[in-house]
Amino acid sequence: MRFIKEAAFYKTINHPNIVKIFTVDVIEDVNLEIEIPYLITHFINGKSLKKTIEDKGHLTFATALKISRNIDLKS
Repeated sequence: MRFIKEAAFYKTINHPNIVKIFTVDVIEDVNLEIEIPYLITHFINGKSLKKTIEDKGHLTFATALKISRNIDLKS
């Protein structure tokens, strides 16, 4: 299952700008006869980027640049 493989990979990453994944697993629903994948992550308190954009209508260039600088996955 692709979700499990990718989540298991991200579980190994330790970076201050990436949420920590603690658990990756599958629940079997015997009534529906399906598997439901899930993951458990570290809770991050604060407003989501989506909510920030909804509240402001848009981001200034400076704000977008500041946010994008925190998305450095090379470290």
